[in-house]
Amino acid sequence: MTRQYSNTKVKANYLFEKIAFIFLYPFLLIQRPARKTPERILLIEPFQLGDVMSLTPLIAPLQTKYPNCKIYFLSKPNSVYLLKYDTRVDGIFTADFPWSDHGAKKSGIVRWMKAFVNTWRLRAHRFDLGIDTRGDVRSQILLVLAGCKSRLGYTNYLHSNINLRGHLLTKQKNNSTFRHRYQWNLDLLSLIDFTETELFPVKFPCFIPDQLKISPPSSETIVIHVGGGWVYRRWSTTKWTSLIMELSQKKSCPLFIIGGPGERDIILEIEERLKQVSGLSFKITSAEEMVRLIWQSDLFICLDSGPMNLATCLNKKIIALFGPGDSSMWQPLNPQGRYIQKTRKFPCSPCLQVVCIHPQKNCMDEITVDDVMALVADA
Repeated sequence: MTRQYSNTKVKANYLFEKIAFIFLYPFLLIQRPARKTPERILLIEPFQLGDVMSLTPLIAPLQTKYPNCKIYFLSKPNSVYLLKYDTRVDGIFTADFPWSDHGAKKSGIVRWMKAFVNTWRLRAHRFDLGIDTRGDVRSQILLVLAGCKSRLGYTNYLHSNINLRGHLLTKQKNNSTFRHRYQWNLDLLSLIDFTETELFPVKFPCFIPDQLKISPPSSETIVIHVGGGWVYRRWSTTKWTSLIMELSQKKSCPLFIIGGPGERDIILEIEERLKQVSGLSFKITSAEEMVRLIWQSDLFICLDSGPMNLATCLNKKIIALFGPGDSSMWQPLNPQGRYIQKTRKFPCSPCLQVVCIHPQKNCMDEITVDDVMALVADA
């Protein structure tokens, strides 16, 4: 289903692209031609961890086609920390992109200018190829500022009604076929002579934490991640508590309940409610601990989140709870991934995830403990 943005936003993007092209045109004129075989490739994704993880399937085909190329990423700091464990990535650059804030955007001209200046400094790396898979004019501006000699991108913003002209791109694609985000990303490589048989299906695992030297699990383990970026993506602590209680009664294996620093209050509340239950481990994890626990899990239960995408890339057995997120674009795509979403009563789906119009009874509330346990029984 096409995501519908307001006419004001559609027109603003069209105008923004025109203005950006006028200002950046002198830089486009003086850029030297790219090498025939790219040696330095920049993948750009200013948004969340899941968005960044969805780019990792591009690495293997790019390195297969261009064996001597180096792969670099540009994103915001809290979205790329897992890439440091991927030995295929040669460099990670970060900047503060105000337009990718969670929820309400707190943009200011100073933040925008800092993001552009930090990106401009990347010109010293002499990128041959830059890739924007979102179809986002802001990302395409960054590709120009970073000095990418060839720039690949979509002229349609992620299956929405926002369309660009591609003025800032050297090769462009308007994809009218609905794709999962991972497939959407890969499909863009057809612009550089990849055949469809080389790109589909998405191959897993595409992210391997070699540096952590993680050994296989010694016993069955269930890991539950309770975090979700937007508050309306989250499940109630009451339901998490009931699910964990039922799992502890029906599964004779260790249960790890984890979250990042942003989920500390949720973890502590659930732990307090279940302090009499044995066999539970509650952890506020570092990035290393999260990767290790997900890698060693036999079943990973989670929300629509970055860790879900990590588990997808690790080809883990997943049960994901979807609410406002677009499951047709973000459901676990690996063979062992399952998900639950109950939005039939909500005509606002797929949600733009800016403001919830049903905050008292939203789509996450529709998912029951029994729904999850039914999938656990089939896992």
